[in-house]
Amino acid sequence: MAGSARDLVSSVLVFLTMIISFSEGREFLVGCKTNTWKTVLSEFESLNLWAQNSRFLIGDSLVWNYDGNKDSMVEVRKRDYITCHTSSPIAEHKDSDTKVKLN
Repeated sequence: MAGSARDLVSSVLVFLTMIISFSEGREFLVGCKTNTWKTVLSEFESLNLWAQNSRFLIGDSLVWNYDGNKDSMVEVRKRDYITCHTSSPIAEHKDSDTKVKLN
């Protein structure tokens, strides 16, 4: 009897560990490689394909790696993105390793 109770407890613990690990947010390196987000027009399509093929969930994070002395990453609202306005960003990052959590 003690052996079956121990097996049940072990099974429940394994199950709970699996559920918790699947519910944690994942980190996505933008473009899958360092600096691939920094594209020229001819390569822009590949970044769009990367985004279309990636499945993001609430709690996931997008990560940008770049040279903070030369570049920055600006968070903007959807309407500002569509119209290419960066004058009133939500946030501006210059830390070379920016992580933005999706919420």
